[in-house]
Amino acid sequence: MLSKGILKLSEGAIIADLEEYGLGVLPVIRSDGTALYPVADLALASAKFNKYKLKESIYIVDVRQSLYFSQLFKLVELLGYKEKMTHLSYDFLTLKSGMMASRTGNVITYKELLDEALDRTTSEIKKRHEDWSDDKVLEVARGLSISAIKFEMIKVSSDKVITFDMADALKFEGFTSAYLQYTGARICSLIKKGEALESVSEDLSQLTEVKEFKLALKMEQYGETIIKAGVERDPSVIARYLFELAQDFNDYYHDVNIMKAETKVRVARLALVKSVKQVLENGFNVLGLTYLTEM
Repeated sequence: MLSKGILKLSEGAIIADLEEYGLGVLPVIRSDGTALYPVADLALASAKFNKYKLKESIYIVDVRQSLYFSQLFKLVELLGYKEKMTHLSYDFLTLKSGMMASRTGNVITYKELLDEALDRTTSEIKKRHEDWSDDKVLEVARGLSISAIKFEMIKVSSDKVITFDMADALKFEGFTSAYLQYTGARICSLIKKGEALESVSEDLSQLTEVKEFKLALKMEQYGETIIKAGVERDPSVIARYLFELAQDFNDYYHDVNIMKAETKVRVARLALVKSVKQVLENGFNVLGLTYLTEM
């Protein structure tokens, strides 16, 4: 890179002068010979493009590094690589008490976060299910806790600050994973109650309620939602969709009698419920959330 004029010596250091591209100056090696980030990142990019047939190389790093990655990508381009490179940035994670900072001691580790979530969920589960074994309590507690932590990160688009609060994350109402999981468990309970009717053939023409059509239309949007999230690289699109689907289902559940309907209607409604379960479960799998059958 020095011989090609891409990099140059400056006061004993090696730099990339990218002023002509509006990208300033990027130090690569200090005057004392110590290497900076570009040394590793340039080698990594070269290795990736030479070894793999990549359509695109995506770097997921916080928004503070935006200028650096613009500089890095320009250097890789000057080296002759034509592959697409993208910086997928995200904003900061803060606590309700403010920005995390080791200097002030306002920091929480992942282990502390998970332990607090497990303590809270385990306590609640034991109150509600005194007959459950310790293993089952722990399994459900982990499913609730890890999903809550993930969902709070996933549900916010990458260009917005995430303000994390454990009490809010574990609420069973509102835009939370616990609300989605509770909806999923409710659906499983309904399906279990309807098992005796599995021999009755389904006739979906029995579905005539407006809220049934609304649910069907919402489920039909799942495929395009996944595509949109992929194109925009934004999993919050899927999180919002699943929340809206859960809301639509719960509205339907409260307003339309499923289990006390006439047999043919009940079977058709249960078929609709099973479809909602499938779509929710698919979405959970994409986001890495745990679908709980009991809570």
